[in-house]
Amino acid sequence: MSHKDLAKSITQSLRDRGKTIAIAETSTGGMIADMITNQPGASAMFMGSIVAYSYPSLEDILKIDPKTIETHGAVSEATVIEMAQSVRLLFKSNIGIALCGITGPSGGTAQKPVGTTWLAISDGKNTRAATACFEGDRLAIKAQMAHHTLQNLQVFLQSFYPLDEKLETTSP
Repeated sequence: MSHKDLAKSITQSLRDRGKTIAIAETSTGGMIADMITNQPGASAMFMGSIVAYSYPSLEDILKIDPKTIETHGAVSEATVIEMAQSVRLLFKSNIGIALCGITGPSGGTAQKPVGTTWLAISDGKNTRAATACFEGDRLAIKAQMAHHTLQNLQVFLQSFYPLDEKLETTSP
């Protein structure tokens, strides 16, 4: 599914469920928010986003515990979970989404190579985190990270907010 089709599907899924989202992005630089807000009617479900590209912005705006970053790193499950929970509360949305990663060409290590990403989605009760590693140049990695995030959001919505199936009734 193309980025545009996926964003359109996500926007519709959120509207159908009456849910709102807020997004905290690092490595994608606002790409996910851009994909969502390009959809007509996004204002009904998109509460806002933050591109927290530096440690001070993670700590000062999103209130990420500096010890989390020091212990686990900015690109980690622990950090991205705190980001998702914080952005949800900050924007008073139903669901918080956070993504951090290494887009290159430098910054990678043997443990976290260029292309590594962590994603978290949280609604306060349910939190899911996932990691992946993508290849390509900086822009290709960012696009893959954004697409990966929307795919995971779609799964999250279907898992925790299934739409009621309308049963057909027939008269005897």
